[in-house]
Amino acid sequence: MPDELRRLQEEVRVLQEEQQKMSERLKVIYQWLTHLDKGLAQREAAPPPAEPVAPAEPAPPPPAAAVTPVPPPPKKPARDLEARIGGIWLNRIGMIIFLLGAAFFLKLAYDWGWINETVRIIIGAAAAGVLLGFGERNRRRGFTAFAQGLTGGGIALLYFTIFASFYYYNLISDVIGMSLLILVTIGAVLLALYQEARAVAAIGLLTGFLNPALFIAEEPRFVLLIVYLILLNLGLLALVYFKRWNFLGVLSFVFTNAFLTWTLSYRLGHPHQGLPITDTQIYLSIFLLLFLAPLLLQVIKRREPLAPVGLFLLAAGAVAYYALSWANLNHDFPGYMGWFTLCLAGFYLLVGSALLPSAKDDPRAHFTAFSLAAVLLVVFVPLQLEGAWILAGWTLEAVLLCFLGLRLADKRIRGGFWALLSLALLRLIIVEWTIPYEPEHYRFLINQTALLTFGFIAVLLLLNRLYHRYRKETGESNILAGAAGLLLLFFGSMELYRFGGALAALTGTEEYYENLALMAISLFWGIYAAALMIAGFIRSSPPLRYAAIGLFGMTLGKLLLFDLGFLDLAYRIISLVISGLILLGASYLYQRHRDRLNPEAPQPPEKSDL
Repeated sequence: MPDELRRLQEEVRVLQEEQQKMSERLKVIYQWLTHLDKGLAQREAAPPPAEPVAPAEPAPPPPAAAVTPVPPPPKKPARDLEARIGGIWLNRIGMIIFLLGAAFFLKLAYDWGWINETVRIIIGAAAAGVLLGFGERNRRRGFTAFAQGLTGGGIALLYFTIFASFYYYNLISDVIGMSLLILVTIGAVLLALYQEARAVAAIGLLTGFLNPALFIAEEPRFVLLIVYLILLNLGLLALVYFKRWNFLGVLSFVFTNAFLTWTLSYRLGHPHQGLPITDTQIYLSIFLLLFLAPLLLQVIKRREPLAPVGLFLLAAGAVAYYALSWANLNHDFPGYMGWFTLCLAGFYLLVGSALLPSAKDDPRAHFTAFSLAAVLLVVFVPLQLEGAWILAGWTLEAVLLCFLGLRLADKRIRGGFWALLSLALLRLIIVEWTIPYEPEHYRFLINQTALLTFGFIAVLLLLNRLYHRYRKETGESNILAGAAGLLLLFFGSMELYRFGGALAALTGTEEYYENLALMAISLFWGIYAAALMIAGFIRSSPPLRYAAIGLFGMTLGKLLLFDLGFLDLAYRIISLVISGLILLGASYLYQRHRDRLNPEAPQPPEKSDL
């Protein structure tokens, strides 16, 4: 007993020593963490190395409950907001208003004969030079925000002056004017890059879109305006690509498409004065490529994912181009819009294929391009095909999407498949099932509607097999199988009713064949339910057996609530007898195979030979 007591005391002493060492280590760790927190708070580049000093009596670390939570970052004081509004926003707004006022003043002075064209251009160029000089001077003095506004205003005024000199006044040739605009665009881009100044780009380049609004005459020179817009967008998109100033790309996209919309509306209102159809389509395609190129370079060359703004430009560019192209081409080439849609879908398939190697860096970019191609293919079908071929085309596209979604294990592609399959199903029910038929030419189960329905059911069963092959879950595959079964049930009932109507119209005995058709529908439901019951036992599938029970319930409801009240006595007897026999057969199946329903249930005792 004393030996065990000493052994126990020795173990307690060892545990106390280990606890003391652990407390010292935790103390050192806690000191280092506190030091690092202070260093981050003070934004020190490299904290000075701490000399390891062993404290004489290390204090235990504070308990977890006593740790003070990190306070939230302090809100900006109200004076910062006031300084931002007064120093930046007032500067930007004031410069834009000044530019508008100067432009209208010069126009007024010319209209009233105060100055001629040459003087007006000289005044504009001189004012632009003064603004650029004062902007650079204030930038060197440290007034960055104020200087950026002046510099941007100077660039915008140069755009106004040069554009007016060759477009409106013909003081210089178009070639010289465009060359000067190229130099101004390059200078504006270099200044914005050098000064890291978004304001220079926003005021200097974006205000260049005011030129078409201020200087368009009664007969616009659209070729010069289009070339001018191309140069302006090249400068803006260069800044978007190199500096990632995405707001410039969005504003440029909005302003450019607004101008292109006005160009198309002008041509439709003045067919002999606007741009020709072919030239307009070429320019629309140039702008599509212009907005698409920076996005492709960012993903393919830089291996950088697209921001939400980039994805917006990728999708919105396709929508805007297709809408403008439709307005441009549909009036003169209505029969070719389907092929145009197909070509555009192929273009975006190529774009998605080009983005596919960068899928690890940006999984959304190539998917967006492929989605655009898929939507265009869906639109192509009703534009170029007619009648039942529309249903066939949509169904084929749905099968392709299902295979790709399962093969690539992509839920997004499968979501598109379900949407397209639902669209094809609606087309089948709303359009194909409602086609009127002629009784003298009607063939039971051998007609276009029946062939389309049976083909669609076969496709659903094929897709069900694909789901069983590629996925373990049975939820979506059960939906496909259930849809196929419901289609067969509803169409079979409709076809029986149509057959009775056709016979009634041909023979003139409407009541007889109407009763016969209603009785046949009840028998069809009962036989269908029995088939489901048998398949449920063979495949050991409770959903099939539950569906059979439900259909038996529908059959009984029809018999009791409809057939007994409207059918003749003979048809009542036949419906009731046959339906009763079917129900008895189903009950026998349940009794015969009750061990499959509950294998753990006690079995009846075996008969003895004695």
